[in-house]
Amino acid sequence: MLYDPKWEKQNETKPNPIRDTLIEARRKIEIEANWLNRMPERREEASGQFCSARAIWTCGGQMEHTPATNGAFFALEAVMGMPVPAFNDTHTHAEILAAFDRAIAAA
Repeated sequence: MLYDPKWEKQNETKPNPIRDTLIEARRKIEIEANWLNRMPERREEASGQFCSARAIWTCGGQMEHTPATNGAFFALEAVMGMPVPAFNDTHTHAEILAAFDRAIAAA
């Protein structure tokens, strides 16, 4: 059978919990004032400030590890080329967002 462009449109609408989690986490830290280049304290998290890792783990409302959050964490780690916390603590906000963008595109 020959290629049918409709196949791509079907894939675009397929649920992708890992991509959705990465998008949600990126939105949490999109504004630089909401991003921390270290692990947040509980009061900071309660006020909407997150590091990259906590932005992922808190998707869905609570701090939990689900298949989607685990997949998103490891997808981000793959494009960062090092552990997420280490990359977060040693790179700029723009570099963090760029890493999320690469992970989203690859998901």
